[in-house]
Amino acid sequence: MVLLGLSSVGLAITGTGCVDSATQDDAHDTPDILEGPIYPEGTVLAANGQGVTAEEVDRFIELMSMVEPANVKADNRRKSLANIWIPVLAARAVFPEERLETFQIAQELLSTARETGDLPPGVEARYMTGTWADVGMVEWLAARATAPGGFSELVENPGSWTFMKVLAHGVPEGQPFEPTTQVTVQIVDVPFFETENMRDLLLSAIDQTEFEVIDPAWETLVPPYYLYKKKPIEERYR
Repeated sequence: MVLLGLSSVGLAITGTGCVDSATQDDAHDTPDILEGPIYPEGTVLAANGQGVTAEEVDRFIELMSMVEPANVKADNRRKSLANIWIPVLAARAVFPEERLETFQIAQELLSTARETGDLPPGVEARYMTGTWADVGMVEWLAARATAPGGFSELVENPGSWTFMKVLAHGVPEGQPFEPTTQVTVQIVDVPFFETENMRDLLLSAIDQTEFEVIDPAWETLVPPYYLYKKKPIEERYR
């Protein structure tokens, strides 16, 4: 798929002329509100001004609890961070502009698909059938929330935005979704940029990204390697 570049607009504030002494005094008294990024309420982990909230992390807790009922909530949060959100956050941190530009493109494609009932011409899709372990946890949960024949919401994967057309749910009549429930989907991935080495690029991004715990209660839930990897080995696992 060829992504169309969207121009970004920057705003610069400049001033000329004289400033009286009262204005100068006021400026000295004004606190610096640009000391650091302001994260949304509930942010637990961040990198390069990008954050992940507890709500995002917990989006996968229900399924993880069904798959491994013996695990406590902290275990599932740790797995959600390590397996889903740290890769996503690294991509957000390294490619913030590309992520926003691609979001607009993906939204336009999804809107067109919903209006016409089919994918726009030239858009490639992956056909997959299986459980969450086959199609991916992110995709499976999006399919679960979508009626057969409909298009899912836009969801985020590491380095791409994704939506899908749900062709079928393998749910017996009157029965709930289970971890073994199969879905048949037509998946569209809109990558932040075109590359044949996305996996290597993401691994490099994860390795180069410095993660910061915003909510101290979550520090024990983040795998130590991601927080202390740049420290000497003897300081990483205290």
